[in-house]
Amino acid sequence: MFKYVKSKLMREPSPFFYYIITISSHTPYDYVNVYGEEFKGDDQYSDVSPLKFRNYLKSLSYVDEVLEDFVSFVRFVNKNTYIFIFGDHGNEYSPARDAAPLFIITPDNKVHTEDKKIASVLDLSQTILRASNISFEIKSKGFNLLNSPIQENKVESKKDKISFRENR
Repeated sequence: MFKYVKSKLMREPSPFFYYIITISSHTPYDYVNVYGEEFKGDDQYSDVSPLKFRNYLKSLSYVDEVLEDFVSFVRFVNKNTYIFIFGDHGNEYSPARDAAPLFIITPDNKVHTEDKKIASVLDLSQTILRASNISFEIKSKGFNLLNSPIQENKVESKKDKISFRENR
């Protein structure tokens, strides 16, 4: 799926909006056997049991790897891009089952995270519309997450790889 989106982005005029859904790391974690030979994370969890937990870890490693590649690609093709990465729910292995991760990567390569309050999908519309500089009127209980006092992490590209470094 990411390969398909990459091919589309190469020809996409600006501005553009893509909403991409992947179930690669979704329960029951049975998809790990079809990731392909290019995925290198298979062996590091071979001694983990039970099998479902092993597959969960493998699926997260796979998603990390493809997202890292995709973010690097987007940054190369169009530096003036906001990237929102979020889940739709937690999981059985997460300490906060009802919470889902949300990462916002801005054109200045900052990764915005919030761990003091709960953001919602209502906030995404406000945040995306304000970031796009599109004139709009919307009735929503959502907030622009980029205006919140937040912890910022810097994203740095290194030889087609992304590393996250906390700025404190």
